Amino acid sequence: MSSAHSPLSPSTHSHITPAQVRATLARGRVNLLKSDLEERPCPKLVADAVLPPGAEAGGSRRGSKHVQVVLSACPRDTTVVTVIDTDVNWECHCPGD
Repeated sequence: MSSAHSPLSPSTHSHITPAQVRATLARGRVNLLKSDLEERPCPKLVADAVLPPGAEAGGSRRGSKHVQVVLSACPRDTTVVTVIDTDVNWECHCPGD
């Protein structure tokens, strides 16, 4: 897949650096249940990983962090759609709630 070597572009919803995304992809694994590799023109890739202390944004030393990164893997670049901290049960403030 092209995402391994294409430039990474953060979206306004991501709070993670390109180096942290690369670390997530290197340490983690693709979540095939949530990914859509057939989506065109840009396949959706979801990767789950455990980042070591200090690897998350801000460099906190508190402990390992479990993250899920959602990428849009286009031919010319890869966009970080969102990053989910799976250690926290985030409350949803969605329309209709």
